[in-house]
Amino acid sequence: MNYVVNHEKIHLGRKDHFAKLFAFMILIIHWFNPLIWLSYHLMVRDMEMSCDEQVIKRYGKDVRTDYSKTLLALSIKNSGIVQPISFGECD
Repeated sequence: MNYVVNHEKIHLGRKDHFAKLFAFMILIIHWFNPLIWLSYHLMVRDMEMSCDEQVIKRYGKDVRTDYSKTLLALSIKNSGIVQPISFGECD
């Protein structure tokens, strides 16, 4: 769980929650534009991947397997409720 906590701390440190909220407001206004949907999706995916890279860089490359297993275990427990502003879900 230390990996996940550090992942979220990186989000908070970079103020990703503000950027994601701002992008979501733009998405609400331009909901009909498929390029905005694509941009939002790619932005969220890049945020998550960047945080994952920072965690791996912080702990070293030998944690990749454990970190991947942790992320997989948490994604399996997902309830399926759509949370567009939350972190951790790209699709």
